[in-house]
Amino acid sequence: MKRSEPDVVVRRQEALAAARLRMQEELNAQAERYKEKQRQAITPCLGKEAELVPGDPAGEARQQVDEAKPP
Repeated sequence: MKRSEPDVVVRRQEALAAARLRMQEELNAQAERYKEKQRQAITPCLGKEAELVPGDPAGEARQQVDEAKPP
């Protein structure tokens, strides 16, 4: 009978748990970087309040209003 076998199993389980934790932390960091990148890409679009519509046949420049912004 091997007495050290349970110790080996416990060490392997601990190593697996530590590896999973490291992987999860890396995934969380990647998700945060992606979220920040998306926020930076969207922010300039939300900053527009209105823009002129090119080629207006009536000759009057109507404005497009950003519906996402409150009046």
